[in-house]
Amino acid sequence: MTGRGDKRRMLASHRHISKTILLLRIGPHSRPVRSPSFRDVMSNKSDASQIADKGTEALYQKKWDEAISLAQKALELDPQCEQAEKVWGLALQFKGDSEAGIEHLDRSVKLNPKYATGWYNLACIHAQRGDKVPMLAALIEAIRWGKKEYCMDYRKSAMTDKDFDAFRDDKDFMELVFPVPPELKELYLAVWENEGDQILELGTRLLKDKKVRDKLAVLDAMNYGADIIVSDLDEHGKINMTLYKHEGKGYYQKLQRMLQDRAAKLRAQGHKSDVWLKFHGKDENDIQDLKAMMTCMFKKDGKT
Repeated sequence: MTGRGDKRRMLASHRHISKTILLLRIGPHSRPVRSPSFRDVMSNKSDASQIADKGTEALYQKKWDEAISLAQKALELDPQCEQAEKVWGLALQFKGDSEAGIEHLDRSVKLNPKYATGWYNLACIHAQRGDKVPMLAALIEAIRWGKKEYCMDYRKSAMTDKDFDAFRDDKDFMELVFPVPPELKELYLAVWENEGDQILELGTRLLKDKKVRDKLAVLDAMNYGADIIVSDLDEHGKINMTLYKHEGKGYYQKLQRMLQDRAAKLRAQGHKSDVWLKFHGKDENDIQDLKAMMTCMFKKDGKT
């Protein structure tokens, strides 16, 4: 049998051993570490996103060091904040350290492979450095995810962005961002801007031009222009008729049918055109084709 004194000594010994084990686990003068709750995690992400937004504002104000400081604070709260990595990378780029900038932008798209704006900014930096292959690879991803996730067409941005000026005459670049014959450039720029009346005006002129061979590409664009006007008049009625030579919806619907009939006759005669599909209908198959092209380019450069 064990006496009361023995029991007290055993309890005291047990408490001492338990305390020793606890000290070994968390260290002296420490508090047990509590795992962050879902609410804590989401709160940190929200706070980090707000700070990263302020970092973006600092970039617009050309306060590079402030942008970097804000990006660092955001990443302390949320190490997975892709926007903060992007802000940090762009600030470094503007400070003249493009290599470090690329590293941070690479991290941003690794954290979120669907982060279209991260891919686009990465493409811009590579373009400034004259690095064609990584520029096209990043731009392909920007175009892909811009359309899928953000309803944003980064081809249009790349077409006008000064960062890509060195590649305006590059066949691969133009095939990616603006796969349109030179004589149809003005027409398809109007398509980009959704200027229905301008599309019809330019298209009418091009149909009469004997130098323009791809009449189907013109008719496809004009059909789109007429459709824009029909949709506009459908939504706003007679209020917007003054924008379109005072013609009603019926006029443009009839014009659409005429354009479609003319295009059908040309196709029946064996005429073909893929300009509209290339320009306006890039889908996942097109993206895979572009990726295959990039793989070949990497192999030629000995980078695989």
